[in-house]
Amino acid sequence: MTARVKARWVCGVGVAAIAVVLMVVLLGTPQRVAATNAATVAGEMGAFSSHTVVCQTDERIPAGTDALRLSVIADIGPAVAVTVTDASGVVARGRHTGGWVGGSLTFALQPALTSAIGPATICLTRDNGERAAELLGSLAPRPLRATDDGVALAGRMRAEYLRPGDQSWLSMALHVARRLGLGHSPAGTWVAALLAAVMVLVVALVVWLLQREFGYE
Repeated sequence: MTARVKARWVCGVGVAAIAVVLMVVLLGTPQRVAATNAATVAGEMGAFSSHTVVCQTDERIPAGTDALRLSVIADIGPAVAVTVTDASGVVARGRHTGGWVGGSLTFALQPALTSAIGPATICLTRDNGERAAELLGSLAPRPLRATDDGVALAGRMRAEYLRPGDQSWLSMALHVARRLGLGHSPAGTWVAALLAAVMVLVVALVVWLLQREFGYE
């Protein structure tokens, strides 16, 4: 097999792999927010320290929930585990590995909750590393406040309950394109189309350069 043929095979396989991955992603179903606990992210409530357990009671979790998003912020966050309990005991668990960034933390729950539960209690524990993390939330009456090792904090963390949506990314492509086009000058759906065209052009340019560089014996 000549170098030119090998280069064509490599480029063809690479482009095909990109196309397959793109279709898998587009045909996937994103999660959607089924319910929240109505708390807002108004500010920091305190450090999320190691060797402590942070709990929040009186949560109402809808049926079909398979993931939980909580308002915790970190530059490079620690590993965190969550348990969900009701009157019968632990009904679901989740864990997020360390190294996350941002102002929210999403846990995949095992098992998914096939029926609604409530009142439920959410408890968080973290690894014993030195990475800093802060709990975010809003003020709440004392009976509804989150606790850190039994000591009441200033308010409640925001909790969002997620479950699989009923639409694929592909079916929402036009809506996403419209949203991407907002906030620009000029603005419009064409902004997303332009970005897609640029990405296709970049891939085509890379393929052409590979062919040019390695396509000759």
